Amino acid sequence: PGRLGRHDESEEYTVADAARQLLDAMRDAGMLAPAARPYMLYGHGLGALVAHQACVQARQRRVRRPRHLFVSGCKAPAQFLGQQAVTRGCRTEPVGKHHGGRADKDAVPPVHARTGEELLALTRLLHMDVLPDLYSEAPEMFAPWAKLLRADFRALETHVYAPDWALTVPISCVAGKFDRGGGGN
Repeated sequence: PGRLGRHDESEEYTVADAARQLLDAMRDAGMLAPAARPYMLYGHGLGALVAHQACVQARQRRVRRPRHLFVSGCKAPAQFLGQQAVTRGCRTEPVGKHHGGRADKDAVPPVHARTGEELLALTRLLHMDVLPDLYSEAPEMFAPWAKLLRADFRALETHVYAPDWALTVPISCVAGKFDRGGGGN
């Protein structure tokens, strides 16, 4: 799905919603028909989770599954820890959060609940340097993009893996030489 040309869509969605929209669009285009050509899916970052979820839903719907799933820029869904996967190492200021009556000084708010200024700072920490420096100098120009980023982070942070989502589709994970966490080969 991606964001190119889709800036006016709803700000709130889930990974499952995005996967459903993808499969619906593929069905409407005839790509899931038994006589259609084989297809493969590729997803990067949040798109990797969406592509994986699309494979899960294709199996659940009993429609033609992709011949192969290619993913990059994201942990395996079974290792996905929601908010912790996003915010680990990116804490700006711990906030009090209660667990069983005691405050957890290390608890942090989810990224999607951060202020625009914090969200912009976190995008820099998360190596999302795709945002122009202009946004740091004129934060009001960042507001429209902040809504989209919040929606994406909300989908990422609220996504929960279910053990019955194991796939029989072959999966290839693509990593670059300088990717954090295992690239280089």
